[in-house]
Amino acid sequence: MSVQVLAPTRREAVVQRRRRISRVVLAAHIADAVGLLGADLALVVLGISALSGGDPLAAYPAMSLISRAVLLPLAALTLVSGIALALLSRWGLARYWWTTIKLAVTVGLITVLGLVLVPGLGRAAAAASGGTGTAIPVARQLAYVVAPATASLLLITNLVLGVYKPFGRLRAAGDRPSPDEARAAAARVHAREVA
Repeated sequence: MSVQVLAPTRREAVVQRRRRISRVVLAAHIADAVGLLGADLALVVLGISALSGGDPLAAYPAMSLISRAVLLPLAALTLVSGIALALLSRWGLARYWWTTIKLAVTVGLITVLGLVLVPGLGRAAAAASGGTGTAIPVARQLAYVVAPATASLLLITNLVLGVYKPFGRLRAAGDRPSPDEARAAAARVHAREVA
């Protein structure tokens, strides 16, 4: 008895190729996000060091360099790989609440990073090295700890959303409720009428 091995159909081959690409993109996305979280935590440690009496000449130039050379590129790569992953998977980009929230958080983080934190840390590095001749106010030093700490919490939130995938599907304008949703809505209306 001979076993005949059939070549995959064209559709099966496309599905296999898409699955392989998805795995590579997923690995890249995870690596980018882990690197981003690590760089954010490095900023927190350096910021705490400067705030608690450490050498600002060591902390702020390092924070500026990390934000420009590591955080910004990794944040952009995380966004691009996340979008690619969403488009390659069944989850879609804005089909589910959790993907939409992750997208909004990532875009918000990149915006704040690029428009506020990177330029601010550049000014702090210049001030610490004596380029501007002014001391960095304590409130600003505190902000350079709170901002990356908040970003780290938001990145962990994105991680949790990606693992647990809560909240269900977004409803498009033309979508009809499922029979269960329709019955539940009818029961709520009936309960209000009776009460």
